[in-house]
Amino acid sequence: AVESTLTSISSVSKTNSSNSRKSKRVLKSSPIQNLITIESLEDFTDCIHRNREKVVVARFFASWCKTCKQSEPYFFRFARKNPNIVFINIPFSPNNKLFEEVHVKAVPYGHVYHSEELVKEMSLTPKHFSDFEKTVKNYYLSISPSSPTLSSSTSTSL
Repeated sequence: AVESTLTSISSVSKTNSSNSRKSKRVLKSSPIQNLITIESLEDFTDCIHRNREKVVVARFFASWCKTCKQSEPYFFRFARKNPNIVFINIPFSPNNKLFEEVHVKAVPYGHVYHSEELVKEMSLTPKHFSDFEKTVKNYYLSISPSSPTLSSSTSTSL
């Protein structure tokens, strides 16, 4: 009787664990509401203008870049956890003048905008991503001290 109770507790525990993993997968696969993909200078300028009252975080990347692919989950997680910030994903295209106009010479690279002004720029490699998150957090808190605390893409909060 004890063994069957332990077996049933174990199977319930496995079921609960499995259900919690499934719910996390749903969250990860759901669209990120505050993430926009932009491919033209006109759309970029329009997005920055429309969101001038908010903090806007732009990620410049290339589809063939291994480091960009490695840092992508960090960026998506950071966006998902901070719905009060607008996140922009900007893929490289040889015919697109956007990278040239905003002076992005390497990828992955990040910009932080507020009031239609570039306030910070830095590398978005996995090695530098936590520094980027801290920079965004510090800037966000400096302009809106009463706003909710930002979350990081890592398991620890900022």
